[in-house]
Amino acid sequence: MSRENAATRKAREEREKIEAFAKVKAEHSERLMMLMSNYANLPGFSFTADADGEQTASLAFVFKTSEYIPGVWETEYHIPAELQTWDDYYELENAERVVSSYHVYVAEEDRKAQVRSEALAKLNKEERQLLGLEKS
Repeated sequence: MSRENAATRKAREEREKIEAFAKVKAEHSERLMMLMSNYANLPGFSFTADADGEQTASLAFVFKTSEYIPGVWETEYHIPAELQTWDDYYELENAERVVSSYHVYVAEEDRKAQVRSEALAKLNKEERQLLGLEKS
């Protein structure tokens, strides 16, 4: 009986792995398109197609941050058009994480600029002169 439970559990775990991969595979195209849009429209981000032969399964996209972008390290991810393995899925997640990091950085810089602007607006002329922000 113990062996049956172990066998049943193993079969269930395998089925769950297959179902999980099928789910991420189904979402892959949509996520890939969103990633292409982000990399095409953000400064310093780029992507290219890299085809090996004429088979669709061998088509991959290379997502790069080719220059230093504040808040983002230089990166390069190779993601196939058709999800093949969990490693491909993790590459996609990592590329998405770079975009997310960039957006967090930009939001933080915008927030800092807003705080500076509000603080400067509260200073009078004499205080701005003392800080060297305005000449007398």
